[in-house]
Amino acid sequence: MVLFGMLFLSMSELFAQDYATKIGKCTEYEMKMTACPFDSIAEAMVLYDIGTLSIQVINDSYKYVYERKTKIKVFTKAGIDQAEFVIPYYKGDNGYERVTGLKGNTYNLVNGKIVATSLDSKNAFEEKKSDHWYNKKFAMPDVKEGSVFDISYTITSPYLMVLPTWDFQSDIPILYSEYKVTTNPHFEYAHSLTGGGFYDDYQKYDDNGEVTYINLIPYHDAVEKFVMKNIPAFRDESYITSSKDYMRRLHFQLTTYKQSNGFREDLVSTWSKLCQELLDSDSFGGYMKSCQRDGKDIVQILTLMSDSSTLSKAKKIDRYLKSNYSYNGDESYMAGKTLKEVSLEKSGSAAQLNLMAVGYFRAAGFQADPVLLSTRSNGKIQVNYPFVDAFDYVVAMVKVDSILYMVDVTEPLLNFNEVPSRCLNDVGLVVRKDNPDWIHFESLANSDNRHEIELIPNPDSDSLSMNVKLTSSFYEGVSKRKRFKNNYAELAKDLLGKDYLSYDSIRCANLTDFEKPFELTFNKKEQLERLEDKLLINPFCDLVPTENPFKQPERNYPVDFNYKWSKTFSIKIKIPEGYKVFSKPAPFTVNNKNIRIVYTINDNEPGYLTVVALYMFKKDVYPAENYNEIKDYYNKIVSKFNENIILQAVGI
Repeated sequence: MVLFGMLFLSMSELFAQDYATKIGKCTEYEMKMTACPFDSIAEAMVLYDIGTLSIQVINDSYKYVYERKTKIKVFTKAGIDQAEFVIPYYKGDNGYERVTGLKGNTYNLVNGKIVATSLDSKNAFEEKKSDHWYNKKFAMPDVKEGSVFDISYTITSPYLMVLPTWDFQSDIPILYSEYKVTTNPHFEYAHSLTGGGFYDDYQKYDDNGEVTYINLIPYHDAVEKFVMKNIPAFRDESYITSSKDYMRRLHFQLTTYKQSNGFREDLVSTWSKLCQELLDSDSFGGYMKSCQRDGKDIVQILTLMSDSSTLSKAKKIDRYLKSNYSYNGDESYMAGKTLKEVSLEKSGSAAQLNLMAVGYFRAAGFQADPVLLSTRSNGKIQVNYPFVDAFDYVVAMVKVDSILYMVDVTEPLLNFNEVPSRCLNDVGLVVRKDNPDWIHFESLANSDNRHEIELIPNPDSDSLSMNVKLTSSFYEGVSKRKRFKNNYAELAKDLLGKDYLSYDSIRCANLTDFEKPFELTFNKKEQLERLEDKLLINPFCDLVPTENPFKQPERNYPVDFNYKWSKTFSIKIKIPEGYKVFSKPAPFTVNNKNIRIVYTINDNEPGYLTVVALYMFKKDVYPAENYNEIKDYYNKIVSKFNENIILQAVGI
């Protein structure tokens, strides 16, 4: 092992001497590489990723200037996807960020010579992601197996509160990653590394350049350099919250601003201070007050229409907002617009609609507070320090008859006291002036898909008729309602197969009665599978998984199912005349604190087989140490629930 480690280090150090860090340069060594030296299955590898950031005075105001340059080697066809880039940037009320200096080259070996193809920056296009966020998107030209390409660009921004996050890890391995941050003495930043790992090199020193005087004392800019080497790829797998929770990332946030006269202003240093600043903000606390004031007349009418129950009044407000305002898809926690604008458009972001809900509940006399959270795609909140970019969403919390209810009016298909599954991400911060608090988000009940199936084999026509009733509760019900309402064709294809149009038969119940489980009934026919004198019947009608989603030999992060869920089956199979049961799966049962699996089959009723089966995951989240156990259970589910029942013709 020691010898192997020495050889590995030698290879890494040799390579570090043979790559070119200047944009527009490529070495023969880079072109002839055929695999990552420490990850033989990688489809591509980052040769280097180097970022520099400095705070500068531009047009009489402080801005940060962030420069990034990176070079990537492509090994396989799958690695070509790495040539597509997205650069996010912000346009806010206090100015906008500018992406400039975009350039890059693709290098290929042609007849033994390195040929470069330059990126035409005119081919990059802008995409509006939300009211304030935009993407610059482009793809490197002429990228193929064996190519090397490099890019560089600069972002200039007036927003100094949060500096750009640096990703030390990617979905492909990285040979060398470096981030150098130079900050002005007026600004002090806290930084936090998530995802684990250690720096291979860390340096902190004063820049010997320009001097800044604070209270007549000279200061130099502060420089911090962070380096990691030979960083393994983060290979995403099913059932995680976000790769951001587990990849190595470096965050920076402004903590203190010092004026020239020495006055020191501490910014967001505690969660209480963050809450206070939000409540004092026009786009958060001010917006809620406007909603409370302007919503009094509407709330009065709504509550008079309700019965004497306070819960029914709260539900009335919830349903009014869901029925009269639509969600525009913008996951945000600051309103950004005035109430008048939102009211005219009848559409809004998560912040605009859910802060409105807080205001309306307060106007009706309820105790209500906003709850900041981070959606699953944004990653978990690190509660040890108040990084403001940890949040990307807000919901409402209302107290009714001493019980706290969570409310999100962005999703009209949800019942009262249900938030979208994207919000189930550990904890949220209750924003109050005096006593902010943390509240845990998890699924309140099991989400079940319950199947009642009748199978009728017809050997004369080689067909298998299926009559299915599917009852879906809680989040599974929301998903089915949404697909039935918005994408019926996709739902029908999943349930009935690619030829569904010839026998379309889907019917639904409780589409708008959100307090009841959603029901679907459908009929379909399939080709009856034969093997000589035998009929092979899969009783579960392609409604169970056929492969295990867990592929890795081990896993260092939790299995996160988002919510507790189960699938339940009650199946009745008619035995055709002239046939008998040749073989049937053996019964199988597992029941412990983590999972329940049941498979039973009997022939108590003449002419029929009855299958009762289920599998249930009892927890939202399983720790990493349970990975192999969950993987093994999933193997058992795939194996057991795909066994065939075999019927044989009598007397043949």
